[in-house]
Amino acid sequence: LLDSFDKIPTYCVRISKVIPKKIDEVKEKYEELEKQNYPLHHLKVMSKIESYKLALDEIYKKISVFDFTNVQEQLDDIDQDIMMIFKSFSDEEAAKKYFDENSEQMYNSTYELEKQFMKIKRMLPNYKDVYLIKDRYLDKVEELENDIDNVSHIKRDLDTFIHSSTRQPFSIIVLKMNDMENEMKRIQEIIKDFNQYLVSLKDDA
Repeated sequence: LLDSFDKIPTYCVRISKVIPKKIDEVKEKYEELEKQNYPLHHLKVMSKIESYKLALDEIYKKISVFDFTNVQEQLDDIDQDIMMIFKSFSDEEAAKKYFDENSEQMYNSTYELEKQFMKIKRMLPNYKDVYLIKDRYLDKVEELENDIDNVSHIKRDLDTFIHSSTRQPFSIIVLKMNDMENEMKRIQEIIKDFNQYLVSLKDDA
């Protein structure tokens, strides 16, 4: 109990100055990002700010009657939560930077993949007339078609996220972009392998 009494000045400073200052900084950063058109609705920042203020009021009432039960833990929890909000802000800024730098190139890459696949489909009948194509490579053409469709589906989802009336956070959009990029890399490897096989047919003839 004596230890708790010794901490009263520290508690009071945290409740009246330190944490309120952090709350003001959260609100300021939130408003700054909103002005830059960041979708931040998923973070529920304003409702959290109100809950922090209410919690601080309740904690102050407790220590004013010398009730120190879980005071340290409650203040630490608010501090930790505020740190997580700032981390979320940083994550959104990093995600927007990634989106701005990579989205156009990624869209162009999807068109390039489709062109490469269509070229294979056009060439294949001529190759089949001349060479015996292994079944596993013929199966790959069908698989590739499904994979290209899947990329197109991810791209449509991405378009929906970007152009939705309720704009999605950049962090969510980047997750979709990463899904699309991973799928495209896998398809590119299959196309590369297929083209190398077609070249080998000519070399072995």
